[in-house]
Amino acid sequence: MKTKNMKRTAWKRLLEKEYTVRDCAPWGHPGRESLLKIHRVTAPLWVKEGYGEICIADAGHTWVQVACHGQPYWLTAMFDRKGQFLQIYFDIAKPPCFDDADDPTFVDLYLDVVLTSQMELVTMDREELDAALQSGEIDGETYDFALQAWETLLAWLEVHKTEIVDYVTRVYTELQ
Repeated sequence: MKTKNMKRTAWKRLLEKEYTVRDCAPWGHPGRESLLKIHRVTAPLWVKEGYGEICIADAGHTWVQVACHGQPYWLTAMFDRKGQFLQIYFDIAKPPCFDDADDPTFVDLYLDVVLTSQMELVTMDREELDAALQSGEIDGETYDFALQAWETLLAWLEVHKTEIVDYVTRVYTELQ
């Protein structure tokens, strides 16, 4: 399992960035939200979506990240250089750590959910979660935790897709 931070300091692709963070409480869950403006990368990051490939990280792109106390996910919303919403990526994770309030961290539990710009929900990396259990990297309790978090998040997102896009777009605008 990898531990990741909001400043994305371990991400080698990211060469130059600007970072802003503040308190938040979306849907009554206190935490931190940030804006990561990407100024320079080693190479653009392209990912596949159902309708083709999209670039989610390049010079001029901006990411909104949200981590809430006690919540088993980490939200990353991507916007292109024109400010157009690209997708929201939810890492299923152990609840975030806020030891450094300016740079929260999370332990990634492999399983992910993407809300595309077409408002489709896509589950990713289930095979990585299964492989982690098979190899002994995670135990059955952690596996079950990840699956329960995934099921709960999917059910919530089915009802709140538009609200979540509106929320990250508002954060994007406010933190510019």
